[in-house]
Amino acid sequence: MQIEHKGTKILTCRHVYEPSEDTFLLMDSLEFLNINSQDTILEIGTGTGIIAIHTAKHAKHVTATDINPYALECAKKNADNTKNIQFIKSNLFAKINKKYNIIIFNPPYLPQEKSETSDDIIDCAWNGGKDGRETTGKFLDMAPLYLKETGRILILDSSKSKYKKTLDTLKKKGLAAKIVNRTNLFFEELVVIQAKKNNYINNKKQKRHL
Repeated sequence: MQIEHKGTKILTCRHVYEPSEDTFLLMDSLEFLNINSQDTILEIGTGTGIIAIHTAKHAKHVTATDINPYALECAKKNADNTKNIQFIKSNLFAKINKKYNIIIFNPPYLPQEKSETSDDIIDCAWNGGKDGRETTGKFLDMAPLYLKETGRILILDSSKSKYKKTLDTLKKKGLAAKIVNRTNLFFEELVVIQAKKNNYINNKKQKRHL
């Protein structure tokens, strides 16, 4: 099936998370990043590649990762040899060895019931563990280490996984964090959180005074 959002078209693939309300909310929030031709971007959990492909239209280079080999194959096909995207099979930051201007993540955030255990590879796209924060917590611990001094993070979260904990964690790590977009579904609230290193904020203030 073909999906189009904000002018970017992709094909869905078997064993790969299909773009949904969370994906589109995160895509709609990219405008808050003001991506430019000098930015390097890391997307964790690229899935079909729709966000990586969309950001590559504006950025210098995009690195797109996924733990699901079917997702990487699907994203590569959808990218159609886009020159400034690199695809890497990686569990979060395991295979990443440099810093980026922007890190984007739509994590698995749904709490898992014991009765819902499955060996299907696609489950890694939604299964957030007992409280929905297993993967998000690991990401938040590591992400600041892979940000440049003026780096920014854009992450999606849910009321089901208590997104306020994400805001609190980011602030404890010295980042300025706020909700930039949100939507209410009948069973949950989805939010997009942007976090900036303090150096990013200080540089912006200095430029305004010049």
